[in-house]
Amino acid sequence: MKLSLITIDPDFRDYFPPLESDAYEALKDKIIHEGFTDPVKLWSVGYNNYLLDGHHRYQICKELGIEPRHVFIKCADKKAALEWIRENQRARRNTTTYRIIEQYLAEKAAIAEQAKLNQQKALKRGNQPPVCSNSNKRENEPIDSLKEAATKAGVGRTQFYEGSVVDASNYDDIKGKARSGEMSVHAAYKEVKRRDAEKAKQEKPDSIKPEKAVKPKKEEVPDWAKDIDVSAELEAAAPTLEQIVEDQQREISQLQELLESFKSEDSAKEIRKWEQIATNARREADTKANRLASFQRQLSQQRPIMQFLYEKHGNVTPAKLLSLLKDVYGKAEGL
Repeated sequence: MKLSLITIDPDFRDYFPPLESDAYEALKDKIIHEGFTDPVKLWSVGYNNYLLDGHHRYQICKELGIEPRHVFIKCADKKAALEWIRENQRARRNTTTYRIIEQYLAEKAAIAEQAKLNQQKALKRGNQPPVCSNSNKRENEPIDSLKEAATKAGVGRTQFYEGSVVDASNYDDIKGKARSGEMSVHAAYKEVKRRDAEKAKQEKPDSIKPEKAVKPKKEEVPDWAKDIDVSAELEAAAPTLEQIVEDQQREISQLQELLESFKSEDSAKEIRKWEQIATNARREADTKANRLASFQRQLSQQRPIMQFLYEKHGNVTPAKLLSLLKDVYGKAEGL
């Protein structure tokens, strides 16, 4: 057949790894001396004769200016033609495992899409879908697309997965070595993972250790004050203000009783007057209660100072102790 009548499809041509220059020259020399013993394989579709097998021999024929022998292969469609190429090359051991996986990765995507459609149909029909006419599986049965594609490719599921990882990477040099057979699929997978780990390590910023929070120094009590106990004196000073608050509460109660008596006389003016008095009394009581709480806090905070005064002046009354505290507060603050 004339070379001009043969059509080259890139999908068919690119399936075959290019021959090394020495192998190509050896094939060319064989054709020159022994003739064209192995015909090229063609797939005829309409007026096109697609070359399925023999792309290197076709190129050599163009260089030598001769016409190749040929035979026709019957294929239903392009998908079937690609399947024939795969099986033919695998039988001749003329391809690598990685190239086979590359070709079947598209099958994996198609299988996954079909599985998705099956699930959607099953959801519409309910839990009892009919059995497919061309399969003994139910349409909604889960499909492992990776396993299905690996089975079609004639490799193990793990090997197919490793090949898919290599294919999805951006390392063209690793892919080239896997296609040529210089590197096995597993070795290529390990090299991809190693480079990914190194890249991630370089991109990850150095971890910054947070500085330890400095704990404030605990105020130390002087040794001379550790054995002094003035809790009884401090507690004795507090009831004075508590008693004032109680007296104020008693006055409020009396005012409220008086207010009720004025209400019975229906004197609006007097009611407002005494309501105001009662409100003021409540405020004063609250103020005194706050003073009591503040006083108690100060007593607890000024314990070291009180101990110092107690030691210096001996057995003094709480009132005298408080008076001394006011006089020497500024000086004792630094102790």
